[in-house]
Amino acid sequence: MGVNPSGDAGRHTNQKGRGSTLVHGSFCRGLYSRPARGKLVINSRDWHAAMELLGELAAEAVTHPKVRRMHEYWLAKRAGRPMPSRSDIDPIEVPDCVGNLCLVEVTNDVPRRFRFRIDGTNLAVLSGFDLTGKYADQVPDPVYRDLIVALYERVVLTRAPVFVSDHEEWKGYGVAVTSVTLPLSNDGERVDGILDAVFPARSFER
Repeated sequence: MGVNPSGDAGRHTNQKGRGSTLVHGSFCRGLYSRPARGKLVINSRDWHAAMELLGELAAEAVTHPKVRRMHEYWLAKRAGRPMPSRSDIDPIEVPDCVGNLCLVEVTNDVPRRFRFRIDGTNLAVLSGFDLTGKYADQVPDPVYRDLIVALYERVVLTRAPVFVSDHEEWKGYGVAVTSVTLPLSNDGERVDGILDAVFPARSFER
């Protein structure tokens, strides 16, 4: 997910599992972390609400060197076009970042779906599960599912990068995560892929 937020505590889903009532706090692949301060209803296609839960950054406010590098890599691959294509992206060209990269296919389904072609090995190890080959809407945790779909919808509709800095919880550890979620397009118009670079910056025991 880029960002890769999730939650376990204080969540409720409707019968269809398409929306969640979240206790406001930090989210990630693992568990809900901060204490409740109120509630916010999230629908998986509502990226406006999702951005309220995530600490979105302006590009110029990003200080994490690898996030900045991945954005610069994306800009270089864009080569004057609105977005680079999936074929322009070779994770081997950024070897110190490759384990933290997700490559996501945006399908032509209605509604569109997001399939993880690659889930970075570092992310899979740290979070305890591997999303490779899975669709975002198949993730069993409804909070993580709705939040990541909303984030990817934002990237598809705006055709622009999204930077996030958030405190999350992965496998019982607090983690400060900075990420950038980047659109890809074969024709320069429709977003048909996403490059998600997610970097846990530090960790501490609960």
